[in-house]
Amino acid sequence: MSQGRAPPHEAFGSDDHAVALTRIRGQRNGKTLETDAVHVMHLKDGKATESWVMSKDQAATDAFWS
Repeated sequence: MSQGRAPPHEAFGSDDHAVALTRIRGQRNGKTLETDAVHVMHLKDGKATESWVMSKDQAATDAFWS
């Protein structure tokens, strides 16, 4: 991605998980993406061991990365 941002709108967590509500904005190869997303991380010893990102508009996200 040549230009991109995903600043958190809200973030919360526990010892085992962190969740961030984000607005993803980016440009890549002449394509633009702007969508809301949820980023969930599994934590162990203070480090992310797994990460999942769920986009509000999965079709737009897929088209952006294709």
